[in-house]
Amino acid sequence: MGLSEPRLAFCMLRCTCELVSLVSKSTVEACSRSSQKQPMEFPIAARVLRVTIERGTASHIDEWLRVSGDPKTLQAFVESVRNSSKVKSRIVYRSRHSLVVWVRHRVFDTCRSCPLLYLPSGVMPKTVILLPEGKLVEIIALSKRTLYKLEKSGFEILVSGPLSSMDYMLTPAQEYALFYAYNRGYYSFPRKTSLKEMARELGLSVSSLAELVRGAECKIVKAFIRHELPHYIV
Repeated sequence: MGLSEPRLAFCMLRCTCELVSLVSKSTVEACSRSSQKQPMEFPIAARVLRVTIERGTASHIDEWLRVSGDPKTLQAFVESVRNSSKVKSRIVYRSRHSLVVWVRHRVFDTCRSCPLLYLPSGVMPKTVILLPEGKLVEIIALSKRTLYKLEKSGFEILVSGPLSSMDYMLTPAQEYALFYAYNRGYYSFPRKTSLKEMARELGLSVSSLAELVRGAECKIVKAFIRHELPHYIV
């Protein structure tokens, strides 16, 4: 019997890991300080950029997070992390709506279910985002059977589909058109060139070049939304 096509899926792992608890705590604190009656549905989300286990004793875990949200919730998150006795942290980068933070903590029991450390064979985590409700994980699985293994291990499958339907790769023509537009200052403000001028330089019609550039832009925006902001669309 042949194997089914690889799948891409968004899954939710509802857990009580220390970092999820800090995200949830900061959300509650920010909402209590806010004068708004209806808080944002997703006031904060922390994307896991990298996870490493301390070599040798394997007693500690280092995590790099990119945290985004409204300023009040971000400030509450910073205070929660700094006041926690269970984690050590350092803010590496900070702006009004996002920050990059390094966090170190010991290996808790809940770390055994971390999707970046322990997953069934045939599964690759593509994106992991910490939300107040748990961990939202974008994964690539070899088959539907592999997704069934995930469900048995506690993951809730929210959305899934064939991996081929999630194609973000630019064609060679789209890739060159996008690079050319960027290099010529089309995306500068103010613009240094126009589609008409670039089309003349490339020997294309304006409509053909516009189709290439907009097709590339569409793929890039879709990839960014699904990879960086899946909690808004799932």
